[in-house]
Amino acid sequence: MSRTRKNHPAGFKAKVVLSTLRDDASVSELALRYGVHATVIHRWKNLWNYTVHLKCSTRIKAHNLQALILQIF
Repeated sequence: MSRTRKNHPAGFKAKVVLSTLRDDASVSELALRYGVHATVIHRWKNLWNYTVHLKCSTRIKAHNLQALILQIF
């Protein structure tokens, strides 16, 4: 019996990445909280960091942070 991969919506990925950026919990705690493997969270966070460095050479304003995350995912 084969298992199908989960496709998480962009809003969910954004919420998880924002939680890692806020440092309100460790990645392993967030993995338990959201039901996602820690490796996946690290992958989403690395994608975020890579994309931000490519797209933005200046500081990101706080109100644009959510919109940028939704564009990435």
